[in-house]
Amino acid sequence: MKLKAGDLIKMSRKNKDYYQFGIYIGQEEVIHYVETPKIKGKVMKTTLKEFRKKSGIIQLVTFPETKEGRATLVQTSLFFETEGLFSKGTWPEWYLSHFDEYIVNTRKETIHRAKNKLGKSGELKFNNGEHFIWWCKTDMKRTDKTISRLDEFFNPLTPMARLPLSKIPAASTDQQAD
Repeated sequence: MKLKAGDLIKMSRKNKDYYQFGIYIGQEEVIHYVETPKIKGKVMKTTLKEFRKKSGIIQLVTFPETKEGRATLVQTSLFFETEGLFSKGTWPEWYLSHFDEYIVNTRKETIHRAKNKLGKSGELKFNNGEHFIWWCKTDMKRTDKTISRLDEFFNPLTPMARLPLSKIPAASTDQQAD
């Protein structure tokens, strides 16, 4: 597979239900979000070889295309029609269900956003690597209130209803919570 700068990639881990996500920035380098017991959430740059670790198989994460080389407004339904973009029951599915459209950034803007987070930790509000690449590509943001809702949503002990959720604009969601 020939990767192009700005490609969003994922690689299966030992447990094939989980993936490592990153943004290929060219010259055999990848920017990705790392969270381990030793690293408490940090955006890092590494070589493609290191990202792959041993023999991991890289797959493309295909987003709807931008038009005329600029950020493009995309209907949410197109995300759901794009095969393999996300797995059922994951936070992107939940998040997408709240809005009718999203901005999809160009490859250049996606790389720029990733590079701006390099080396940062602590103040980052990414749940995982998948959230990081979605943020770079679509500007999906989470407020502290949204984070607590997501944590509650994905906690298996929570009796909260699972998908599908209604489309509620972010402003009215926050107003209801206050």
